Amino acid sequence: GGRSTRLWIHSFVDGTTRELAGTDDAQSPDWSFDSRRLAFTARRSVKVIDLDNGGITSIPNTSYVEWATGNQILASSGGPGRWSIGLM
Repeated sequence: GGRSTRLWIHSFVDGTTRELAGTDDAQSPDWSFDSRRLAFTARRSVKVIDLDNGGITSIPNTSYVEWATGNQILASSGGPGRWSIGLM
């Protein structure tokens, strides 16, 4: 089979590195303003992983993500400036 892209987190404090489960085929990762969540695109969905508990929220049929003030997330199926969903 083909290779899958996954996201990893590295701590510069203690030197540990860990793979983030559920991030297969991840692209375009983007940190929330408070650094507690990470949004990315994968398999025609925007996904948001909570770094505290590993929970993942998926927004299907979207391909672009951007964080807004207040740690709100905007997801779109049409690219920048064509917001179709405001969530979280």
